[in-house]
Amino acid sequence: ESITTKSIQINECLSGFAYVGGACVVNKRLEKVNSVAIIEDTGGFSGIIVAAHEVGHLLGAVHDGSPPPSYLGGPGAEKCQWTDGFIMSDLRHTERGFRWSSCSIASFHHFL
Repeated sequence: ESITTKSIQINECLSGFAYVGGACVVNKRLEKVNSVAIIEDTGGFSGIIVAAHEVGHLLGAVHDGSPPPSYLGGPGAEKCQWTDGFIMSDLRHTERGFRWSSCSIASFHHFL
């Protein structure tokens, strides 16, 4: 069954997608709401961290090591390294892989 009238092509390496700050942002120019995330879970709870990562985007967090988006402002995550392996990187199976970086937490505070 189709859940959309539009064709969606997703990269095979992609496990999820969400708009940064999408939880509360209405794109007036395009007349759409961006408060949605797409997450793939192939069973065995494989999508749990991906889901957390995508919800992080919806709540204003960017990837660790990245600047804030111009339309949201906020602290961004340039002070946190991608290689530290927190949820907003895509490094898996690290000791920090189930935790938010201080940059993500600061972004949540700014957004909420």
